[in-house]
Amino acid sequence: APHPAALAALVEMVLAPLGAVLGVDALDADGAEAILAEPDVALLMQRSHRGLEVLFRQYASNSNSPEPYQRGHWTAQAMKRFANDVELSAEISMQGLQRMFSECVQHEVHNLSGASEGRLSYSGFRLALVMIAQRIHHTPSTTPSVHLANLLLRLSVANGARDLSSAARTVLGPPALASSPLASSTRRKASAGGVVGVGGGGGGGAGGGKAPEEGMDG
Repeated sequence: APHPAALAALVEMVLAPLGAVLGVDALDADGAEAILAEPDVALLMQRSHRGLEVLFRQYASNSNSPEPYQRGHWTAQAMKRFANDVELSAEISMQGLQRMFSECVQHEVHNLSGASEGRLSYSGFRLALVMIAQRIHHTPSTTPSVHLANLLLRLSVANGARDLSSAARTVLGPPALASSPLASSTRRKASAGGVVGVGGGGGGGAGGGKAPEEGMDG
């Protein structure tokens, strides 16, 4: 029979990363909510609030709606545009993104008064970010706050989201000390004029009003 240590290594080095790419790993919306409640993650999200709100509004439809959609809402199509703009689609399949979107929406429908099918609020967006971060940065040697900080650093190149970089650095340290491949990739994109226009012309913005496009086909 295979040695237990060998099986653990197989899961850690092969199956977990593969599951992250396919969107079939174990973390669900309830697990993401538990991670959001961790003190270091909660503090990081608090420091990132302004940049995340700006980013959310760039893809949101129908802002100033009744709770929980005061900041607008995302459709599945908005999630797809966001993933394409920040180049997540190379790391998470469209099926995985659809599953994440659906899980977060269902979590809201069951737990938030006024939540409805097919719409992701700002709080659901925060859950989705945690799920994305754990999937594309799944390494047992690092903590959820480091996973999330790496994702925020990546998103900081978006228009109006520069605050995310300083928030991420409170966890990752200054650039000279941040050795993750993602940090290097983010710096290369920024210097090459990468996705600085993320979300431009996307889903209705803060003014809202653009009819949401449902579904994530294609």
